[in-house]
Amino acid sequence: MPVTNRHTRNSDFYLHIRQKAACQLPHAEVATLKPYYTMLSDNIVRQRAETPEIIRGLVQAFAYTIISLARLCRQHDEVEC
Repeated sequence: MPVTNRHTRNSDFYLHIRQKAACQLPHAEVATLKPYYTMLSDNIVRQRAETPEIIRGLVQAFAYTIISLARLCRQHDEVEC
């Protein structure tokens, strides 16, 4: 069994996304992204002192969610092959 570390897995995932950037997701999965938009737009409009930190955290969480969905898509593609 080959030894893989986190960096190798991340590189493989990055290359897979570069080769196949678009994938089909069920509407329910895409709908999980909507709350991020709502929270981001609300915080941008409010312009409070803590807004930059909140927005940074929301964008990080949004990016993590997108990466998770992309990994699910990749796993689904590998099962179909």
